[in-house]
Amino acid sequence: MPIKLSDEFTYKKIIKFTLPAILMQVIVAIYGTIDGLFLSNYTDEDQFAAVNIAWPVIRIILSILGEIIIKPIFVLMGAKDNILRHAVINGRISFIGVTANILQNTFQCFTVTAGKPKIGFIIMLCAGITNVVSDYILIYKLNKGNVGSAVSGCFAQFVGGFLPLIYFSFKNSTDLYLGKTKFKIKPILKACFNGISELISYLSISFVNILYNYRLLKISGSDGVNAHGIISFFSLSFISIFLGFANGSIPIISYRYGAKNIKGIKSVLKKSLIIVTITSVIIFLLTEGFSSLLTRIFINEDNNLYKITLLAIRIYSISFALMGFNIYGSAFFTGLSNSILSAIISCCRSLLFEIIMIYTLPELFGLNGIWMAPSVAEGITLIITLIIFFFSNKKYNYF
Repeated sequence: MPIKLSDEFTYKKIIKFTLPAILMQVIVAIYGTIDGLFLSNYTDEDQFAAVNIAWPVIRIILSILGEIIIKPIFVLMGAKDNILRHAVINGRISFIGVTANILQNTFQCFTVTAGKPKIGFIIMLCAGITNVVSDYILIYKLNKGNVGSAVSGCFAQFVGGFLPLIYFSFKNSTDLYLGKTKFKIKPILKACFNGISELISYLSISFVNILYNYRLLKISGSDGVNAHGIISFFSLSFISIFLGFANGSIPIISYRYGAKNIKGIKSVLKKSLIIVTITSVIIFLLTEGFSSLLTRIFINEDNNLYKITLLAIRIYSISFALMGFNIYGSAFFTGLSNSILSAIISCCRSLLFEIIMIYTLPELFGLNGIWMAPSVAEGITLIITLIIFFFSNKKYNYF
């Protein structure tokens, strides 16, 4: 039986309702990880480092503009010789899929709103399978390296972006489909303003990764970039769990806030925080316990990069115990239509404090300071999140 937003949400219903959003986020992250697995095992280190430098930039710059300034940006980041050449090639191919990538992310929200999260999940699964099969053929069988990785990503984005476009272009089993309408700027601006925190969160992932790569190239060269790339590949899957849960829970909070159901908001908040706590502890323990295995998936033990990456994972994993609360806190205030508080939390955790830590901690702790940056930033943000919750309770009465 389908879950309705008006239902009383138990733990089971919260998990069931948000699960498709979580799975969609994780699948997108996993097929990025598959790229990393193939590249790290079947190409040289320069190509792997080049992809790690190229991909964050690709997410920020749109296709046409990117074609013009992509090479100067990579040069500015410190890329040289083979790394620069591979990064430019990867970037220019990947820009082809930017439009499809935008559609893919947009329609993830459409499928949830239409009450068809399973369709969104199936589409993302198809995109993921497309990426894995393409990687296997292009990177492993045809030995196309980072060119194959970029082409595979484009194929997956076309599947993830254009399949839902076709579905929503016609009347379907839901009440939501694309059609002609009058242009109204007010609701568009309101929606954009309320989504500022999510915009900051996603943009900052790319921007901060650019800074990480820049600092790592200066401190430890390509080994540092490769270590961070490996961490990014699997950590994105863990972060996606929190992002999926947070984004999937926004409609639950919004519905109760609109209905002035304070009791319902209290109940959902309490249950959600318990779910986030348990998930955070599990992810942290798994990462610490299986750090050697996670590293060996990408690198042989006799490689110097193995030691660097293993230590980096063990330091970095502390952030997994903290970030879930901040991500959910930002989404919670989005659900309450308080875009300012939501944006403050999002900006603090994913942009402001992390940038400060990237530039200050390495001066004190060297390379290890880079790996400490996310955890310290999340810890400071958690304090701010708790303060915001405490003082905002007077207005919303959710405790």
